[in-house]
Amino acid sequence: MMNETFNLKLNAYLLLLIIPISIVGYYFAVEKENLFFVYEWMLTVFVITLMLYSIKNVLMIRNSLIWVAISIFVFLIQFAVFALFLGPLSNFAMIIVYYLAAIISFIVYVITLIKSNKMRMVPIIFIFITGIFTFYMVFINAMWGNGF
Repeated sequence: MMNETFNLKLNAYLLLLIIPISIVGYYFAVEKENLFFVYEWMLTVFVITLMLYSIKNVLMIRNSLIWVAISIFVFLIQFAVFALFLGPLSNFAMIIVYYLAAIISFIVYVITLIKSNKMRMVPIIFIFITGIFTFYMVFINAMWGNGF
């Protein structure tokens, strides 16, 4: 039980590393555009590593905390779809894929809130972030094809 909680907390805290990695990406995009590919690869490797770690947690946990592990995994998939839309796959079909990922993620977060009695802040934070990402995607969807 203690090890499961430690692994879940570690997985959740490692998610916070997306912020400094994205700051480096912003720096590369603005100041050193020829190095932006380094940011893209850092983020890709980081997200895939976290996905593998969250899969390990899903397979190891046998109590109600499994839903927290699943919500972390689902958030990473949603984040990957969002990042792919912002990066190499900026086409209209990816907006639809993002909406599907967001709906599935939201359902998993609600199930996590219902079934898990520990680490309830994780799905709450994910719901908030999903709301921000979805608001952005709705805005992009509304502007798509309007010449902006």
